[in-house]
Amino acid sequence: MNHNGNFKEMLINDDVQVLLSLYEASHMRIHNEEILEEALIFTTTHLESLLPNLTNNSLKVQVTEALSRPIRKTVPRVGARKYIHIYENIETHNDLLLKFAKLDFNMLQKLHQDELNEISRLWKDLDIANKLPYAKDRFVESYFWIIGLSIEP
Repeated sequence: MNHNGNFKEMLINDDVQVLLSLYEASHMRIHNEEILEEALIFTTTHLESLLPNLTNNSLKVQVTEALSRPIRKTVPRVGARKYIHIYENIETHNDLLLKFAKLDFNMLQKLHQDELNEISRLWKDLDIANKLPYAKDRFVESYFWIIGLSIEP
């Protein structure tokens, strides 16, 4: 911030990645944090105005994703899935880190598939749909909500 308490205009032209980082950090604010509220307004306005002029496709995708759903407001694994794709297209990515991220994501997804398969089998074996006709047959959605609300494994 400058001596007047406003955000420096050099941030706009200096580095979009810095502006994007400030945007993501501003979502960590709590009630009545005026500086982060101002940072959110400042960064949102400038990222939206810079978006059509971005030539780096990877950066353009990052900014678009951040504006539509900031990292702080995503289910961690869904956000990881999106970011793996973005990170893959960054020229300076670390191949080993990318490989481990994909492996971790795929292993966890396989675990979720196995758990859902087991739940489905139990649901059918217990014949819950007929025994409890008022119970909704929506265990997949319920499972996803539980996973979304739980702590990362």
